[in-house]
Amino acid sequence: LSVWFVFVIAVMINENIWGLAALKSSRNLVKGRFRKVLGYSGFYLLLTIIYSLAVSLLTPSPIFRFLLNLPAQTIYLLFIYNLYHELK
Repeated sequence: LSVWFVFVIAVMINENIWGLAALKSSRNLVKGRFRKVLGYSGFYLLLTIIYSLAVSLLTPSPIFRFLLNLPAQTIYLLFIYNLYHELK
C-alpha cells in the first residue's frame, strides 16, 4: 500500500498539491506501473537499509552514524524524485 504513496512529497513540491489531492495524484502516477515502482523503489530502499545497517554496526558514535547515513538517504530521495519525473 505504501507504494501507492511513494511520490507524495514530489507531488507536493512540484505540483503544489496538498493533503488528499497529493495522495490521489501519487496513486494515479503509480497506477498501471505498480510493479515497476515497487521493483525500483524496493531495490534502492534495500540498498539503503543494507548500507545503514553496516554503518550502524561499524560506527560506535550516533553522530557519525547520522552523518554517514545522510548521503545514502539523500540518494534514495533523489532516486524517488527522478522516478517521479520519469513517470510524469
